[in-house]
Amino acid sequence: MNKIRQRILDALPIRLRFALRYMKLHRRFSLLLFPTLFTEKLMLRIAIDRRDILRQAADKVEMRRYVENKVGKRYLPQLYCLTDDPRSIAFDTLPSKFVVKANHGSGFVRVVTDKRTIDVQSLVSECQGWLNIDYSQYWGEWAYSGLKRCIMVEEFVESSYKDNQGIPANFRFFVFDGQCAMIMVVIGKSPSARMNLYYPPWKPVPPTCLGLAPGYSPTEGPLEPPADLRAVIALAEDVARGIDFARVDLYSTPCGPLVDELTMTPWAGMRRFPDKKFDRLLGKKWKLPKEFDGKRGSPRQATL
Repeated sequence: MNKIRQRILDALPIRLRFALRYMKLHRRFSLLLFPTLFTEKLMLRIAIDRRDILRQAADKVEMRRYVENKVGKRYLPQLYCLTDDPRSIAFDTLPSKFVVKANHGSGFVRVVTDKRTIDVQSLVSECQGWLNIDYSQYWGEWAYSGLKRCIMVEEFVESSYKDNQGIPANFRFFVFDGQCAMIMVVIGKSPSARMNLYYPPWKPVPPTCLGLAPGYSPTEGPLEPPADLRAVIALAEDVARGIDFARVDLYSTPCGPLVDELTMTPWAGMRRFPDKKFDRLLGKKWKLPKEFDGKRGSPRQATL
C-alpha cells in the first residue's frame, strides 16, 4: 500500500504534492497558490524554486565561494582540508581543535576539541557514512540533489559566546532582501541545547512564537548581546543582500564575525509555528519573486 500511495503522490503536479505535505504537517488548508505565511512560502520554495543560489547555499564548498565573492574571504573560517576520501585527511598536521563536516547535507558535523581523544578510524568511517547518503532523498529538497560530495576540515572558531565545552554559539539571522527580521541564538547541542529568539537589534521574542524543538530550551536568564552585534547583523545582511529570503548563520569572535552556513530551506519546511500571527509576520516580510507568487503557475523545470 505504501508503494502504491507513493506512486500516486509522485504522479501529482509537484506544487500539489508539496501542498498536501504542507496541509498534513501544518494542519491548515493551503494549495500554495497565493501564500501569505512564512511556512507556506518556505514549502513553496522547496516545491518549485530552482534558482542556482539554492544549490550554492546547499553545497558548503560553493557557499564558501559565494561568501568570499560577496564579502571577502576574511569572513570565513580557515579551510584546512577538502577531500572526497576521508582516509586522506592528514590528522597529524591538524591543530588540536578543528571541525569536520560534509558539504552536501545538514547535520553532518563533528566538532573535535582535543584530537588526542579521537578515534581516527571511527571518525573516518563516520565521514564515509556521510558521503554515502543522498540528503535530497530525506525531505525532497531539490537543492541537495546531485551535489558532488566531499569532506571539509575547518578551523575551530573561538568565541566568548560558547557552551561548557567551548563550542561557539550559533547566531542565525533571518534576512529578507537584505533586512534582518529575526535572530535565533543557539548554544550547545541537543538534547541540552539552549535557544533564544530576538528581534533586531536585541528585543526578546517569546519562545512560544516559534516553539522549541525537542532537546531545546530557553536560557535560564537573559543573554547579553555580543559586543559586535551591529557588525554581525551588518555582515548577515550583506551576505544575503539581493536574495528574497536566506538564513545566515554566523559566529561572533574576538577577531570579528565569521560565516558558518547559508540556509535557504530551514528545517526543510517541517517546522510548525504555534503562533500563526508570527508566521504571518515573517511571511509578510518575504516578497516572493513574481514567478513563484501563484499568478503565473509553476515553472516547468520544477522537478526533483
